[in-house]
Amino acid sequence: MYNLQHTVKPSEGKLTVLLENILPEREIRYTLDGSEPDTNSRVYTEPLTVIPGTVVRAAVFKSTRIVTGK
Repeated sequence: MYNLQHTVKPSEGKLTVLLENILPEREIRYTLDGSEPDTNSRVYTEPLTVIPGTVVRAAVFKSTRIVTGK
């Protein structure tokens, strides 16, 4: 992740994934199936709780254009 900071914390057999965008006025979009995020992907608004083995991919977007990925 280039413009994203991420932290993964174990919690009761699951994982809490925290994403932080270091670029102002951009939004983080993500997928949970390993596919590349795009402008139709979910917008990150709060930490994610996932089971171990889940593939989280995230990217930073401005408007409808990708700024950075993975």
